[in-house]
Amino acid sequence: LPYDALEELRIIQEEAEVGFALIGNDKVYTRIQGGVNQAHEYARLWSRIGNHCGLKASTKGDIKAIASAWGLDINDKDLMTVLFDIGGKAGGLRALTQYLRLAGMTAKGQGTVITLDLILQAKQQMTGGAQ
Repeated sequence: LPYDALEELRIIQEEAEVGFALIGNDKVYTRIQGGVNQAHEYARLWSRIGNHCGLKASTKGDIKAIASAWGLDINDKDLMTVLFDIGGKAGGLRALTQYLRLAGMTAKGQGTVITLDLILQAKQQMTGGAQ
């Protein structure tokens, strides 16, 4: 968000006397923090940060929740091993969701359910065969 939009959020927060959460990556946090310069344009917003919670990796619970939402058998060890491998990497939840979307479209076209083979085929298609 541009500076003016963030300032509007700060003003709304002050006037409404409610908390709010800003969610972004490390680049966003560093920009709002001002790096080593605390006398920066974001100082008024930065001074209101009550808790910085950095999430560096997804959990197995996150991956199981996605698998479950897609109707997959979370007790299938082979399937879950592959999903944990995909989802556990940086950007893994996004990649996993994209593979599941493609596998789901293929499964629907074939009149079947999403299988491990379809997920692996989707991954290969989307990565050009890269591991």
